[in-house]
Amino acid sequence: MSIESARNFLRKVAKDEEFREQLSDCTSRAEQLQFAREGGFDFTPEEMAEVRDELQDEDLDQVSGGGCGCLCESDYCTGVET
Repeated sequence: MSIESARNFLRKVAKDEEFREQLSDCTSRAEQLQFAREGGFDFTPEEMAEVRDELQDEDLDQVSGGGCGCLCESDYCTGVET
């Protein structure tokens, strides 16, 4: 598992609309993690939280659409709106 994989995942979510739509179909954090792993990404919720903390506000706006109405828990945000 890796921090870099979490970074790459967020980049893909930000840039790939189809991938983002598929991710938004996940109804739980466990499904989101499984979807990420099936897409070749391997990271823990803690690694995602670390990456999320690294991002600047404008980067978060790109990923989440400008506000956290996301399907996530406070320690793990995928930027997927509910």
